[in-house]
Amino acid sequence: MEMNSKQDKLLRRLRNKWVFRLFTRKMVPAAARAGVRFVEMDGEKCTILVPNLKRNRNPFRSMYFAVQSMGAEMSTALLAMFHLEAHHASIAWIVIDFKADFPTKAISDVTFTCVDGEKVREAIQRAAEGEEAQVVELKTVGTTSDGTVVSNFQFRWSFKKRG
Repeated sequence: MEMNSKQDKLLRRLRNKWVFRLFTRKMVPAAARAGVRFVEMDGEKCTILVPNLKRNRNPFRSMYFAVQSMGAEMSTALLAMFHLEAHHASIAWIVIDFKADFPTKAISDVTFTCVDGEKVREAIQRAAEGEEAQVVELKTVGTTSDGTVVSNFQFRWSFKKRG
């Protein structure tokens, strides 16, 4: 995938663990507190890790659903940030709905992977070219290191060209 200089700069910043920590502290302090970490992104897929820290666990010794939600949303939001860098148009974006299911308890680190980069890119392109809001559903799956699926999320994002 070809990247412009803004996209390349964003990827370099995300890949630098210290810069990513500063980013989360400033922009998403709850994610910083939870220890959310960037793993990888290439424009088509984004992977985020949420560690199984004591502060992230509920009284049942599994990871809070809200902590999992932060990691899941970030795996979709960073793809959107990446593709928004490809446009000169000012585009507003927001989560308008989400659904989740938790097939098993998350009792270890959870990795969230979203592979809907192409869907994001197309929605942002349509938003940049038109006046109507573009809604896209992005899926992300939370797995443990052994591949066990502990959560499935679907986020509905809306992208609309500003004014």
